[in-house]
Amino acid sequence: MTSQYGHKVTKTHTRSVPSALIREELPIKPKLSRHCLATIIVEDQAKLYDSKGFVTAIRAILDNETVQCIGEVTHEFQNRSFSSVLALAESHISVHTWPERFSVQLDVFLCNYMHDNTQKSERIFEAIIAYFGPVSEIERTHVDRL
Repeated sequence: MTSQYGHKVTKTHTRSVPSALIREELPIKPKLSRHCLATIIVEDQAKLYDSKGFVTAIRAILDNETVQCIGEVTHEFQNRSFSSVLALAESHISVHTWPERFSVQLDVFLCNYMHDNTQKSERIFEAIIAYFGPVSEIERTHVDRL
């Protein structure tokens, strides 16, 4: 199967929380928040070693989407792979690279407490995938959460 973005998709999962669990006392009735997860296999491993390039790219992506980053940590391993975690006002993003496997683990989550950020989280998710591309294979999981 091929995604709408032309990537080979091995599996796609979507789960939702029953609407009966949404609490009525919140200031707005929130839509379930979209949690986007992926295992990405890339064709070129160069960006999987470039933590500084990733941090520059993710800052531009977040600025473009007007998402506030309230903290970030990047750890480089001996083989130059890296893990980056960004705390957002709305939630978080994490990226873990395995250049020896041509692999990236991606986690993007934006809450829908005061605004519907569903499309924004999808755009950020796709922009990060595009940054690491070209992609040869991707396994996506989308979970709708409270």
